[in-house]
Amino acid sequence: MAARRIGVVVPLEQAADVPERYIGGKAARLAALGRAGFRVPRGFCVTVAAYERFLAEAALADRIAMELGRKSFEALRWEEVSALQRMLRRLRLDGPLAVRSSAPGEDSAA
Repeated sequence: MAARRIGVVVPLEQAADVPERYIGGKAARLAALGRAGFRVPRGFCVTVAAYERFLAEAALADRIAMELGRKSFEALRWEEVSALQRMLRRLRLDGPLAVRSSAPGEDSAA
């Protein structure tokens, strides 16, 4: 699938033909497993193009760059993490917890 034809969503059964940088490593692995004959749940990938389009239409790219430039990465406040911590305490979820992340290249050697 040529890069110019990659839309904002890609069915998982077609994702094996999409470069990982557009869909993320987890989706790429699931697509490869499906293609190899393993049973994989039906689904779809929200692509990097969707994220980039959202940033452009909401005019957020410059705002994000400005916010990230205010402080060092280590000094940033993470309100969302604090909210998650409060919810976990409230729900008394003290055991193991699985978090599903999705950033292209996050599991790469770099």
